[in-house]
Amino acid sequence: MGVIDIHGVYLLDNDQLMMDSTKKAVPWREKGFDVIGSNTDPGKAMIEIMSLKPVLVIYEWRIGGFTLMNKLRAAGADCEFIILTDYESCTALRDFFMNGGLDYLLKPLDKREAEAALTRLRSRKLQKIGVMDG
Repeated sequence: MGVIDIHGVYLLDNDQLMMDSTKKAVPWREKGFDVIGSNTDPGKAMIEIMSLKPVLVIYEWRIGGFTLMNKLRAAGADCEFIILTDYESCTALRDFFMNGGLDYLLKPLDKREAEAALTRLRSRKLQKIGVMDG
């Protein structure tokens, strides 16, 4: 069995309790990920994301919208984005995906949906470097 790389995840949500719940709901390490940072303030989060360089940013849509993703990409952040929202239907989702968003998850976070999103991201990252996920 090979060594599993651990990929960093950053969480941004205006609700600290929801963010704490998200941290606990997912078996991050089993999926090859680890939460390396989190914040409730988008401005502080942007600084931390640029410093920590996670491969994935999961953020609450209402406090980040396109602005967060676009600003981070313009600043050179090389990460994927998943939005976390309590909107079941959102016309802005189309634009999110058209601008390169990876996935979205509904609040409250469903463990299986989160695990599936992490598996898709891990497979995508491994394909980029030419490694088969097994």
